[in-house]
Amino acid sequence: MPLGAVATLKGEYCFTVLKRGVPVRATGFFPNLITNAGMDMLGGIGPSSWYTYLPVGTSTVAPQNTDTHLTNWMASAYSASPFVNVIDTTHRQLVLTKTWTFSEGQAVGVIREVGVGAVSNGQLFSKAALLDFRGIPSVFEVFADEQLQVTYRLRIQQPDDYTGVVNQHTFLVRPRLSAQPSGNGWSWLGTPIFAFGSVSGGYGVYSGGIGVHTSNPLGNGVFVSSASVVDPYVAGSYTRTATVTFGISYSLGVIKSLVWCCGPTSWQASLDPPLLHTNEDILTFKFSVSWARG
Repeated sequence: MPLGAVATLKGEYCFTVLKRGVPVRATGFFPNLITNAGMDMLGGIGPSSWYTYLPVGTSTVAPQNTDTHLTNWMASAYSASPFVNVIDTTHRQLVLTKTWTFSEGQAVGVIREVGVGAVSNGQLFSKAALLDFRGIPSVFEVFADEQLQVTYRLRIQQPDDYTGVVNQHTFLVRPRLSAQPSGNGWSWLGTPIFAFGSVSGGYGVYSGGIGVHTSNPLGNGVFVSSASVVDPYVAGSYTRTATVTFGISYSLGVIKSLVWCCGPTSWQASLDPPLLHTNEDILTFKFSVSWARG
């Protein structure tokens, strides 16, 4: 049984109209639905560039988990720019933001639906119907002498502490380096998928107890830069698993805490009772990271 952690995801859109480059009216942020295909894209199935196109359309049909395109497409904007990473320390969230701007006259008329995807209208990661501040379906009209600008914001929630038992050891799991939007903290600087990649200080053991969620554990740490085995992603599971091995070349002594990274997330866990590792032991840990709609 792997030692697991779970992050929840929420997406939202905001529409702004520009006239001669000046904002003249806007919606507030309204929620999206991350599609089933989008959830699998985060596991590495399908296109990794799922955040390049933003289509808008006119349909009033409510989004469904199984949707792959807008129902009645109008126009699409393209941008290869990455997300901007920011840590919201008040709400303990990694916030990813990206904005697309249509050319003047490109998206004209009444708009009722929007999405983010890998192609002009298809392979959607996210889809939404326009809603007003009361959550009631609404419309947004753009005229021929105006530009539509759309911002998409994806929030990844850092969870509270939780406990589990694996092989008669009780683990307390919490986020690690939760205010650090780079390196082995909470960040999405590369391809936006959940993957057990090679990260300096990404996987390790500590001699001391678990730290606060903005820090590493206490004591001395010993690290490996990559997992020894990364299991293939299974469609629909929304979970990645990997195994980290410390062989006989290590003599770790008493182990009270562990750390690991996956995609944009970084975690730590305490062990009770602690483990004892010598240079005669091969020690393996299996980790999992899951993501869910928030």
